[in-house]
Amino acid sequence: TGMASRTAGLTRVVVAPIVSKYVSFIVAPSQWIFSHRLAVFAYDSFGHFAVLQANHHEAWARFYSSTLETRINYSPSDCFENYSFPIDFKGLETTGEQYYEHRKQTMIMRNLGLTDLYNLLNDPTVMTPAIVTMRDIQRELDNAV
Repeated sequence: TGMASRTAGLTRVVVAPIVSKYVSFIVAPSQWIFSHRLAVFAYDSFGHFAVLQANHHEAWARFYSSTLETRINYSPSDCFENYSFPIDFKGLETTGEQYYEHRKQTMIMRNLGLTDLYNLLNDPTVMTPAIVTMRDIQRELDNAV
């Protein structure tokens, strides 16, 4: 079955670039037309977003995917289809949405894209309140997953 049939009835989907510096996901309207260099996941919950955005999945993806130059080349068949999702998503919806909204607001307030934001997040010398809060929420998300 095609992607359209898998996303029928969903208002949003989880999307990730195939090649990027960081493993990062967004939640996007399901009616958008997506590029061929994106992985589109037929989930409309922030719980699934939380699992995919957790550092556990990033470590898994970096181990099972290849690279392109210095960037990860995310392989859905090798690191998504073989990833062990939790049986219970209790608490993940709220934590995932909190992370997503804080990340979005931080990007808007600072006029940043995802890569620039994750550069700040991964720089231990950056201690601005928004980045420290995002690190705290990331820990909560990782612990919930």
